[in-house]
Amino acid sequence: MSLTVCKFGGSSLADGNNIQRVGAIVNADPARKYVVVSAPGKRYSGDTKVTDMLYACYREAEEEGCCAEAFAAVRRRFRSIVDELGMDGFDVDAVLDETERDIEQNKSADFTASRGEYLNARIIAAKFGRKFVDAKDIVFFNEKGALAGSRPSPAAEATSAVPSSRAPSMPICTKTGRTSAASSPATRASSAIPKR
Repeated sequence: MSLTVCKFGGSSLADGNNIQRVGAIVNADPARKYVVVSAPGKRYSGDTKVTDMLYACYREAEEEGCCAEAFAAVRRRFRSIVDELGMDGFDVDAVLDETERDIEQNKSADFTASRGEYLNARIIAAKFGRKFVDAKDIVFFNEKGALAGSRPSPAAEATSAVPSSRAPSMPICTKTGRTSAASSPATRASSAIPKR
């Protein structure tokens, strides 16, 4: 059986309706085993994409020590997506609370920007009953940004037991454990590691 890795950009994941369409595309072909997702993009002209909202969170956290005001827009966006997907049992507020704390603690532009993909992947995996794999746990880059290899992790190994997996497209981890955002499509695609 062949294996296909799918990558969906921000426009195709901008809201719950688009995410439903992506789910139908993935489920239409059993070879589509891994899905790499972006942060939600613009829903319409003049809208703000989530990555830009997160950069505002980083700036606020740097200047004020917290990012509650800027993060409120991120909260509204992801709550809206969860509502549109009819995910009453998914505790999005707990995930958002943890993410806000992590942003304030890390105070890193790359880490903060990577949370859009992370949050979207958590939601999409939960919606479609798939295993969530955080790329930061399995893909590593050196301090110069070159691929330093991948390592099997309990999360990655668990993907062999499920029919499909979702992984965020941007979060990566250096050998020192510092999370940063990948800068090229080729690097982003490497976040989805097929089972061996």
